[in-house]
Amino acid sequence: MDPRDKVFVTASALGRALAGPAPPTVLAIRNLDAAAIAGFAASERIAGAVDVSMPGEMAGPGGGTAGS
Repeated sequence: MDPRDKVFVTASALGRALAGPAPPTVLAIRNLDAAAIAGFAASERIAGAVDVSMPGEMAGPGGGTAGS
């Protein structure tokens, strides 16, 4: 088994999981602000994905590896 199989998923495997009885939560993490994320068309995203702003929600003061 390829060790990447533990952290990466193919599009077809994700599709099967999303259609299953206990679908995973998909995070759409982008290095953009909320206004830019809101501008993405529905066709450019995975249906049901939760938008997450990398700088706004996954980083803390100080930059670098000082995220919260």
